[in-house]
Amino acid sequence: MTFEISPPWWRTSTVRIALAVAMAFALAMLGLWRERLMRSRQVDLRAKLREHEALLQRATRDPLTGLWNRSALLDLLHQEIGNAASRVSPLAVVMIDVDHFKQVNDTYGHLAGDAVLRGLGTFLARAVRSTGHIGRYGGEELLLVMPGMPEIRPCSNVETLQKAISTLTFDIDAPNLRVTASFGVCWWQPGDGADQLIGRADAALYAAKQAGRNRVEYARCAEIDAGRIRFEK
Repeated sequence: MTFEISPPWWRTSTVRIALAVAMAFALAMLGLWRERLMRSRQVDLRAKLREHEALLQRATRDPLTGLWNRSALLDLLHQEIGNAASRVSPLAVVMIDVDHFKQVNDTYGHLAGDAVLRGLGTFLARAVRSTGHIGRYGGEELLLVMPGMPEIRPCSNVETLQKAISTLTFDIDAPNLRVTASFGVCWWQPGDGADQLIGRADAALYAAKQAGRNRVEYARCAEIDAGRIRFEK
């Protein structure tokens, strides 16, 4: 007589096949779950990144013109002063003011004045994109920081910008509206801080206003003291 002992049920080929199928299914589900988890995390990360960019935008950009706001612009100026000092490279600072801006508001309304500032900001941002930083310093005053700009008078880059402003058109119901701007320019000297630079640029801007507006004025050398050029305010 012969006897045949069957293996336990958990060692049968049917069970083994079933286990293999179940394991493959589990692995597939695990992979699918991980893929969905990664996608969910990517969506969350993109949302947080957009939120961070929005917060950064509100913290550093002027809401009307889209230019750097005063705080961010001063931070950039401090950085460029440090770069100029370490590299001994030129740095120009330009104060820009829209001529007779109050008259624009009084004649055409404040919405027209806002449109002028937006249009001027858009033009200058594009014009100096690769050469400097432009921001709204306050009211209708803009501040332009130009690292690496050689100290040449007249400065063709600045003169071209100033002349181009009078050709701009603005998206308002006043087709004949044109504006001009006055510019005050100075260059960094060793030892200068942001206040000194802005003060000289502002003094040069005041000189442009006094000379009839729609022009560029440069901070003038007043004296040479111990080998360092000093400028009039």
